[in-house]
Amino acid sequence: MPARKIANRDALDQGHTPPSRARRAVLTGGALSLAAVAGSTLGRAQPASAGTQAFGPWTEVTPSNDKSGNMDATAINGAFNALPMVTDTDTQISYRVGSVVLAPGDFYVNSQITKPPKADLIGSGPGTVIHVVGNITGISSHHVATSGPFQHATKSGTIANLVVDGTDGGASAIGIDVGDGWGHRIDHVWVNNFTGTSAIGLSVCNRQFWTEKFQARHVTLVNNTTAVQHWLSGVMAQSQEYQDVEYYIWVVSNQNGIIVQGVHWNGSMRVRGNVQKGAGGNAVLTLKADPSVPSAGNAAMRGFFDISTEVNAGTGTVNPASINFADGNQGPFFGTGFLRFTGGQTNAAAGQLQFRGMVIEGNNTIQAVTAPSPFPAPGATTTNMQNDANVYITGGTITQIQVNGITTGITATTGQVVSVFLPAGGTISVTYTGSPSWTWISAL
Repeated sequence: MPARKIANRDALDQGHTPPSRARRAVLTGGALSLAAVAGSTLGRAQPASAGTQAFGPWTEVTPSNDKSGNMDATAINGAFNALPMVTDTDTQISYRVGSVVLAPGDFYVNSQITKPPKADLIGSGPGTVIHVVGNITGISSHHVATSGPFQHATKSGTIANLVVDGTDGGASAIGIDVGDGWGHRIDHVWVNNFTGTSAIGLSVCNRQFWTEKFQARHVTLVNNTTAVQHWLSGVMAQSQEYQDVEYYIWVVSNQNGIIVQGVHWNGSMRVRGNVQKGAGGNAVLTLKADPSVPSAGNAAMRGFFDISTEVNAGTGTVNPASINFADGNQGPFFGTGFLRFTGGQTNAAAGQLQFRGMVIEGNNTIQAVTAPSPFPAPGATTTNMQNDANVYITGGTITQIQVNGITTGITATTGQVVSVFLPAGGTISVTYTGSPSWTWISAL
């Protein structure tokens, strides 16, 4: 039987197989002009014909071996600037679209890579390393529409399959900074060694307006002053809602895992990591105010959490906090799911932390609840602003106990101990004579 011929090989599986290198538009450290890139067969979408799909535009960039960072930064930004513009049908805003693909190798950037928000930046796996040189942001991607329907119809591209390294970075350097609008995505990315003062591995920041529907998959962060920071900068927009993130974190002594600063975060968060002991002050998860917008209010988190971290020996003797409510008046942290902090602790005050799910912590501080004091007046209503609790009452003569406005039928005389279950957010009122007292114990 004669060998089968394929009339149009490009029609097969192009969604996952890039064209051959001979057909790629390659930028080698700026050796090709932007005009050459824009005019190449892969610098624009190909015309479609029956039974085929047009894949493009996309451009491959190879490293220049210039460790100063100027040539690679220029080449990558040039590749983005050469992508075609399209007008979004929902927002009527023109965007650059397409993909810049980075070949394996070491890229050095001494100025910010600005990824258009609807374009993609795709590496070739962990063999593609972007070295950030100096006190800069390595990769930035933000929508800029600030009012009207534009915010609600933004669509975002992806950063994937690469390493961002901050060994050559400076104080306040940031590996990746994304935000504003809907749907930014980061997938299979490593961010390492941003260790300067105030440096951040991954920044999810509201710089123009809110950042929602952000997705992070298989994002690994190793040895960063702050691994991840969800925050706002100079704007009142606090929403970072409906997010779905997955972080793998290695935190050495006195570094922080995740900081939620000034924003209201909700969604699903999965965290796995190791945290070393230090001199104190660091934490797996921190809620704090944002000093850039003092009127914005407190950070708050609500959602499904699946967090499991382990404390390892470090240069200090103090265990990091599990959940740190910095600045005294943060929160609430409301959630369900699974929390495991070996050796951690929290400084949550009553009402700051309510969690319904499995909690495994070395000293049980997350599970603790505190009985309101003094005992309320007869018939007065008290709201449980803590975790689910078992309430034990003794002393006096109890004629009625109501939970959530419903009479329980429980009564007691002096010397008897009675108990009721009081869910988080529930109310209790006790009608009595004499001088009863109560003890609250977490029911988690």
